Amino acid sequence: MFVWQSAGYMMVIYIAALTGVPKDMLEAATIDGAGYWQSIRKVTLPLIMPAVTVCLFLTISNAFKMFDLNLSLTKGGPGTSTQSLAYNIYAEALVNNRYGLGTAKAMLFFLAVSLIAVTQVWLTKRKEVEA
Repeated sequence: MFVWQSAGYMMVIYIAALTGVPKDMLEAATIDGAGYWQSIRKVTLPLIMPAVTVCLFLTISNAFKMFDLNLSLTKGGPGTSTQSLAYNIYAEALVNNRYGLGTAKAMLFFLAVSLIAVTQVWLTKRKEVEA
């Protein structure tokens, strides 16, 4: 359900990036002898990497923070088989009344998501070029 919820927004970002690729660069690649796949790999893909960085960051961070879909669809059940980490933190702190443990899990969760997001942005930023 998360894929369908976010697919339209991501497609708008990707379409905007694809329309922003300068036609003269693609034409220059064709004149220089690049084929279709080479022009996509060497020209188009590096130019749309900023959009890939943004979409990947939004998707990863929102997937980790997914709470509302689990709560509304399954409430983490049966048992705890569909419980996300965000829902587990909520259940630990507010349902089981263990606020200290819930806070500790939330802090570790924040650090883990921050580390993953910063690493992902750093890796994809290295592949970006300017037009």
